[in-house]
Amino acid sequence: MTTAEVLKKVRRIELKTRRRSQQLFSGAFSSVLKGRGMSFSEVREYVPGDDVRTIDWNVTARFNAPYVKVYEEDRELNVVLLMDASKSTFFGSQHQDKHEVITELMALLAFSALQHRDTCSVMAYSNQLELYIPPLKGSNQILGLIHRLVQFKPRHSTTDMAAAIRELTRRIHRKSIVFIVSDFKCDSFLKELKILNQQHEVLALRITDPLEQKIPNLGILPIQNPETGEPIWVDTSSAAVRRFFELENTRFMQVTDQVFKQSGVRYLNISTTEPYWHTLSSFIRQS
Repeated sequence: MTTAEVLKKVRRIELKTRRRSQQLFSGAFSSVLKGRGMSFSEVREYVPGDDVRTIDWNVTARFNAPYVKVYEEDRELNVVLLMDASKSTFFGSQHQDKHEVITELMALLAFSALQHRDTCSVMAYSNQLELYIPPLKGSNQILGLIHRLVQFKPRHSTTDMAAAIRELTRRIHRKSIVFIVSDFKCDSFLKELKILNQQHEVLALRITDPLEQKIPNLGILPIQNPETGEPIWVDTSSAAVRRFFELENTRFMQVTDQVFKQSGVRYLNISTTEPYWHTLSSFIRQS
């Protein structure tokens, strides 16, 4: 992709996500965290009725009079975006592939966070860390963030979601809203997701494509596994073969559904061929 093409794509995504973010996400993030954290504000003299557990014993000893710590609700949210950058996401049967939809979603969620004065960090993962953007703040950061998302090229093919979540857990110390955006074509990550959801508010966006769910009758076709690169020839004219692929996809989706349910993580399916703006907004507001 040339520099001009990159800039054109960045501008297109920026305009699209700016408009949608303003229309659909106003106030949505503020309702996601069920309980905001409390941060230290100041100390003041003790008055009857104050919780004795809030007494600051160091200040009390210094002034020889009881003082208590005053806390206030955290106003600033920390939004963390975990992006699947494996080769399986570079697949799409119509206008957009899954990676393009994921990039748009990352830009939209980041824009929504930054314009509401929250902080936003991004991590892209395959079976290794591909990209890490530390916490940003301010809507003036969005163009640079989109540019980095559009321009970076993953170095590895396969997916290790369990490792990605472990890395994310290691890096985040403050309670956050975590969006995991992936097709989740990977081995089990239930244990890691449970731990992450105990510490943060986690929402999963599963990106799908119709051709993965139902193969049309097009005769004998070469089909390549995007993560391993292994090609196989498939006779799509066979009803049994098409049925096999449909059943395998259904089984895979059900297994992943169970991972989300057992970990307590809410999830939303997003197709590469359908508008997702209103569905996503409702999903976030209901969290």
